[in-house]
Amino acid sequence: MLIWTALLAPVPVLTGAGGPAAEDSAEAAEEPAEIGNSAEAAEEPAATLIYESPIFTGNGGEHRPEPEIEREGKRYRLASSELQKAVKEGRKQMVSSWISFSLEGDWEPPKTAEITVTDEETGLKTEYTVPRMEVRETGRAWSDDFSFAVTVSGYGADSFWLGGLEVPGDTPLGDLGPELLRYLELSEENYRVETVDWISEPYEQGGVLCRDARADGKKLVRKIDAQYGGQVELPPIEGMKYYCVYREIAAETAAEKTVTEGEAKESEEETGEATPLRAEEPAYETPPVSPGTLAERVYRWLVSHLTVVRIGAAFFAGLLLVFFLLIFSGRKKKDGRP
Repeated sequence: MLIWTALLAPVPVLTGAGGPAAEDSAEAAEEPAEIGNSAEAAEEPAATLIYESPIFTGNGGEHRPEPEIEREGKRYRLASSELQKAVKEGRKQMVSSWISFSLEGDWEPPKTAEITVTDEETGLKTEYTVPRMEVRETGRAWSDDFSFAVTVSGYGADSFWLGGLEVPGDTPLGDLGPELLRYLELSEENYRVETVDWISEPYEQGGVLCRDARADGKKLVRKIDAQYGGQVELPPIEGMKYYCVYREIAAETAAEKTVTEGEAKESEEETGEATPLRAEEPAYETPPVSPGTLAERVYRWLVSHLTVVRIGAAFFAGLLLVFFLLIFSGRKKKDGRP
């Protein structure tokens, strides 16, 4: 089961009335609250999400937490992750299996069947008894392997009894097919008696003359596919799960900014010096110059070529220095001085 839980700040615990905490609370209630941007002011707690992965038995690669997630338009960053042991109970699995039958007459497949179920998580095989869900007839044909034994009681008499039916003694046995099927409570739509032959000599049993016969015929065989299945409860398994804590990214950024400002203020209080700020470059102001004059044109050229003028002035000063050094060196040679 995948579990997401949204959490806010922990709720403070208050002691009962009359205790020290109650007195402190009463005193605090009388003092006016300070309003400002102090770093010591309480910040709104960051929203937190708890993620518990499904219990797994393998390496759990598909359940590993993402570094960042988004829920309801908010971004969260993974703050902590822990791999914990867990027991997975109440596991259920849908199972289904088709079984083929060859059924004679109007017989129906059994209402339940025992099938082998493979646990999708562990691979273990277990036998389960599940109910019948669906029946399909895929074909039918007449089979010649239908036969049954018949015992005639009162053989040789003017009549004999076939079950509860009295039959004349001279009736051919082959004509008794429908009566034999009714005696056996079998439908003529699914069974046929084609011949009835004697298979024994007359014999006496309990003072009554008897003789055995056998009826042969055909029976209708249907090809049936039956589906068995349903939801089965699997045994519990031991596995692992991820327990992760996510914190809202925007709230984290605000908290880091508050900590930075607090550290700067503490440093200022310790040293007595304000934290230096980045100085802004001074803007050049244009002094008022009469339009159309030579000074105006020169000034505009200097402002637009300020960097070039600076570089040119330095270069010109260097040339002058070299020129004076050469003149001075020449004079020294002329005077004969080293």
